[in-house]
This record gives sequence, C-alpha cells and structure tokens, in this order.
Amino acid sequence: MGLKDRLSGRKLPSTRYSLRIDDDTAARAELLAARAAGDDTRIALAQEAVDACYEQVAITALPPGLMEALLEEHPPTAGQRERNKAVLFNPKTFAPALFAACIDSDVTEEDWTEYLGATGPMTAGESIELFNTVWELNYRAPDPDLGKG
Repeated sequence: MGLKDRLSGRKLPSTRYSLRIDDDTAARAELLAARAAGDDTRIALAQEAVDACYEQVAITALPPGLMEALLEEHPPTAGQRERNKAVLFNPKTFAPALFAACIDSDVTEEDWTEYLGATGPMTAGESIELFNTVWELNYRAPDPDLGKG
C-alpha cells in the first residue's frame, strides 16, 4: 500500500470522554470504603454509582479545512488581541462552536455557550479539560518521540 492509499484512507481521529454530570464525591468515598473493606459486591455497586455520575461522549475531529474555517469564524476581539498577540480565536464563541461540531450529542452551540458561561453548570476546570481534549484531537501534531524512521 502506497502513501497515496494510506493518506486517502486516513480516518479522522476520535475519542471518548467522561463528562461529569453529577457530583461524584459521595460515590467515590463509598468506593474507597468498599475497597478498604474488600467487599466485592459493595465495590461493584459503588463503581456503578461513580460511573452513573458521568456521561460518556464521543468526540470526532473535524476535517482540517473545516477546523481552519471554524477558527476564521471566531476571531479574537481587539481586547483579546491586545492582551495576547498570539491568540488564535475568541474562546467565548469558539469553544461552544467547536464542542457542537465535534461532540456527538444533542447539545447545540447555544447550549454549550450557556453551559460554559459564568452562570453555567460547568466549572472552569471542567471546561478547560474538555476544551483541551477536543483541541488536541483537532490540532494534533506528530509525536516528536517517534523519531524520523
């Protein structure tokens, strides 16, 4: 198989992400206690309770041209550009658009804008972690540790 065949058959990368939906504090505490007690039934039930606090979402990268177009649709504001000359996009508008485009769900761009906003249910840490996952899937670079052959 030649390079042409390999490149034309290349699939867009995808991953699954555990998005916390409910507070898992009590469930995790029970899981630790169950493990300490060595009770397999209790451990299984506690693990189910932890798992129920998360939604598994599928994320698929955009084709590179669509990713570039999405970036162009969400340029940084003048104020953002003043604070950081290297900024590539407006995070307030780009992140919701990127999530809506890449995360396989019924959540719309408008929904993501609300969820990521100051009064939304997602913390800054959760938003950043999810963004980093989606961004890295789309803006992937070769692994420098692999060498050149």
